[in-house]
Amino acid sequence: MIQKENCQKIGTIIKAHGVKGELIVQFDVEIFETLRETESIFIEIDGYLVPFFLKASALKRILIT
Repeated sequence: MIQKENCQKIGTIIKAHGVKGELIVQFDVEIFETLRETESIFIEIDGYLVPFFLKASALKRILIT
């Protein structure tokens, strides 16, 4: 299990977008280009880090499953 102290916060989910699992994310750091090469990201849900896998990204949206 990945520990929270071993992770870096990169942004905040603002809201869901559409019906295909798209999210509007506000980035805290300039990491967008790096995310395109990342296979997974972790989102904190109810205090737990949950892995999601990046399928596609756009400058304003990230689609994860």
